[in-house]
Amino acid sequence: MVRTIFPEASPDPNTVVFQVEVTEPLQDWFGSLHAGAIASAVDVTTTAAIIASGGFPGVSTSLGVTFVSGCAPGDVVRIEASVTKLGRTLAFTEARLYAPDGGLMARGYHVKYVVPPLAWKPFLALRPSLAERLLLWAERTYAGRVLHIGGRVLDLTSKAAEKGHGAAPPPPAKHQPRSEVEYRAYLSRFGEAEDAGGSADTGRGAGGAQQVARTMMGFDGPLHGALSRAASTAQPEERSVCWSLLIGKAHANTFESIHGGCSASLVASLGCAALAAAHPSGSGRVTSLDVQFAATARVGSRLSCVARPLGRGTSGRGGKHDMDTGTFTAAAAEVRLSDAREKLVAMGTVSVAAGHMMT
Repeated sequence: MVRTIFPEASPDPNTVVFQVEVTEPLQDWFGSLHAGAIASAVDVTTTAAIIASGGFPGVSTSLGVTFVSGCAPGDVVRIEASVTKLGRTLAFTEARLYAPDGGLMARGYHVKYVVPPLAWKPFLALRPSLAERLLLWAERTYAGRVLHIGGRVLDLTSKAAEKGHGAAPPPPAKHQPRSEVEYRAYLSRFGEAEDAGGSADTGRGAGGAQQVARTMMGFDGPLHGALSRAASTAQPEERSVCWSLLIGKAHANTFESIHGGCSASLVASLGCAALAAAHPSGSGRVTSLDVQFAATARVGSRLSCVARPLGRGTSGRGGKHDMDTGTFTAAAAEVRLSDAREKLVAMGTVSVAAGHMMT
């Protein structure tokens, strides 16, 4: 199934405009555009804006999104990305996503280190002719045959599994309305295996029963078979939850390293999963996401992902604000991604609000 962001003509030379249809593989549990998909779209489109401005694509240093509203399955979302400052070492960009009615859905920022390799410098001196050629390249790369959004190739066919980056997720079914209670259950067991007979997804569990990966839904789909829940090594009071991710091509950028959009998506999904695991009503709608990037991790390596709740706002007795008392109103979690040598790759925080939570 191919998911594509299409470029549009923009009257502002400093802004690039794209549109994306909210198809099933880009959706969250409720059929809106997944928070990780939005963060990934900010990553991809602002990088295209840098290229359009004649800058080197560079590497991400930080990325953040504020989420304002959602959308419906099948909606066409408009994305406007621009460069606010293109310096000698850093590029500062922003992106806004709009629903079909023109309402603001999300606003994101993206900072990239844009010092080019020595071999690139003579070519970058050819502006603006080079910028025009780079933009054409960007349109082919970001809007054509293969688009890396959220660290995953958008042609998610069975060939992905053949290349060894996780089991291919099952074909998406037509979206059906899902409840908050089901959402909590989905998150609380995110990445866990379950007993099943006759499947060849993974090996055997401790009791000898065959274990298969739980199905990942929507934009979480490319994590199916690659992400697994691990035993926590943190102190019990921290309520940390651990996962292991085998990085495949579906999670990587053009340079065969984990995509910044994939890291942002992991922060969003795993942070919410940690909140759901810590408390029965600990899940909610994502309101903000911030990620800082420290290093790269290559395809074929394993990434250790540790998420822990930072706290939750409540309206309980005595004004207590913790994970055990009162009515859930807002919460936050921190996620750290590290390589096999325990070197930090990325870290971030995700905040959620209760919204229409069922208590």
